[in-house]
Amino acid sequence: MKKTMLLCLLLVPLMFIAVSCSDDDDPVAPPTVEQLLATSLHNTTDGMEYFYKQENGGFEQFTDVPYEDLGCKNCHITPENCNTCHVTEGDTPENSTCLSACHSRQAAEQGTGGTGPNADYHLKPIASGGQGMKCADCHSSQQVHGDGHSYNSLLENQTNVSCQQSGCHETIPANTFHSTHGTDEFECQACHAKAVNTCYNCHFESEIDLHTKIPFGRISNWKFLVKNSSNDKVTVGNMQTLTYHGKAFYAVAPYYAHTIYDGAGMTCGTCHSSAAVTEYRTTGKITMTQFNNDTKMLTNMQGVIPIPTDWTTSLKFDFLTKDAGGAWILQSQAPDGTQMLFAEPINITNMPTL
Repeated sequence: MKKTMLLCLLLVPLMFIAVSCSDDDDPVAPPTVEQLLATSLHNTTDGMEYFYKQENGGFEQFTDVPYEDLGCKNCHITPENCNTCHVTEGDTPENSTCLSACHSRQAAEQGTGGTGPNADYHLKPIASGGQGMKCADCHSSQQVHGDGHSYNSLLENQTNVSCQQSGCHETIPANTFHSTHGTDEFECQACHAKAVNTCYNCHFESEIDLHTKIPFGRISNWKFLVKNSSNDKVTVGNMQTLTYHGKAFYAVAPYYAHTIYDGAGMTCGTCHSSAAVTEYRTTGKITMTQFNNDTKMLTNMQGVIPIPTDWTTSLKFDFLTKDAGGAWILQSQAPDGTQMLFAEPINITNMPTL
């Protein structure tokens, strides 16, 4: 029985028309939704596989287990399973359809009833001060069903949501932040995403042996900044930490945080004098996590964390595993491997001091 994880919202049947002409000038029928889904990331799960692969610097180098043998490969939809998302043909799925079964990280960002502390302003119910929008209001059918091309990751797909091209934010209000950090240098979410939700320390023995995801827990009070390598703009990042048979690893990449807010309370110091930036300028290190073996409690760096140019040595983690009794214990304090895809680090020393 196939699980459905990497799914954003199957919308109404595809509306764009792709007409070409054959040699005899007879029009070629546009691809069907089923044909498009066949190459979409929702069906192929190539995004997860691309990051995992050994040749891309992924965690496979430490497991020696091919992606085809992981439970991850079953977390997808197939072109014939329209009812995974649609109750009736052509309907617009409810947000709960996308969040409850598949996009658990985005669901955690919203909190119970969409009223969590990091809930996205667009998705938050109107009664709670939000816009009460559906996922489908931002995500097009072309994104969800696919555009007929295969991609290694949604991070290389240029049909992703654009705030300015959506028809909603065609103009940007004039203020100090926007004039200092314009859209030529920053993606909107770099400032307007409140935080990222990180599943910390995946216990990969459970993934391989039980096909079950068991992280130590979630962290939701930090936000990473990286440069998007496709446009050289500062954007939100996230990371995944993993351990397996004594090996520790973490990957860094851009991330589409669904925690958008109006930026209330932000100051220049939110980024330029964050705890992470202050520690880095003082010691050359950023203490990302610390684990207490006695209390089994984990503390983490909070606030804005720009990923520095020497990130592979300056970011300090406590990597965890489980003992024979199933209790979390400290495994190591240094990674055996790191990976950064679709992103570039930020030169913190070039950030103006306040």
